[in-house]
Amino acid sequence: MSFAGKTVAITGAGRGLGRALALLFADRGATPILIGRGEAALRETAAAIERRGHPAAPWFLADSAAPDQIERGCAAIIGRHPALDILLNNAATWLPGNLDALGAPEIAAAVAANVTGTVLMTKFLLPALRRSAGADIVTMISTSGTPAAPFVSRHSAFDATRHAQHGFVETLRQELKPEGIRVIAIYPPDFVGTQPDEPSWERAEGRRDSGLCLTARDVAETILFALSRPRIATLASIVLDNNRPD
Repeated sequence: MSFAGKTVAITGAGRGLGRALALLFADRGATPILIGRGEAALRETAAAIERRGHPAAPWFLADSAAPDQIERGCAAIIGRHPALDILLNNAATWLPGNLDALGAPEIAAAVAANVTGTVLMTKFLLPALRRSAGADIVTMISTSGTPAAPFVSRHSAFDATRHAQHGFVETLRQELKPEGIRVIAIYPPDFVGTQPDEPSWERAEGRRDSGLCLTARDVAETILFALSRPRIATLASIVLDNNRPD
């Protein structure tokens, strides 16, 4: 599954699934462009890529909750990389508890990061994606953004942001289809946050002990599979589930 020569912009690349994807794309010959709000975390991801024997990955600061930072960051990216092949909208802000648990600033920041950030990152990088011979936009949502999502202890405003992302990508897919740009939505449940440079990546450590089945490896490999399909095929929506007896 080679992505040699591809340029891949990844939001939230300083940690979690975004970091894992950056390492995997570098392993497969792509140039990962790291986007996030924390310089130290982005530098660490870039260093991890170099430790695996790959060229240094460029990184750009952009807080997904700050529209002005997104616009500046995207302009800087396009200035160095006029054409992009893949955009991975991965950055998100989690909200715990119920509606009474958090104040207005925390809720507003999550809405800004998850909804406005996804929309604006896509908008500002779209000119570079249009210069690719075959562009893809992948947005990480969550099973909480599906109509039949089971109730769990998530914040209702967080679920609202995921449903908003769902609506955005569904409409964007139809908007960009005439241009040949594929728009893919990934809906994972909770999963264990393993990393490719940790032993647990191979052992799938924690699957039973944590009560979860999926790991970041399962989610990442699903994304790579969807992107590797012939361009006539768009795996438009992929909903993952933890295949466990309960």
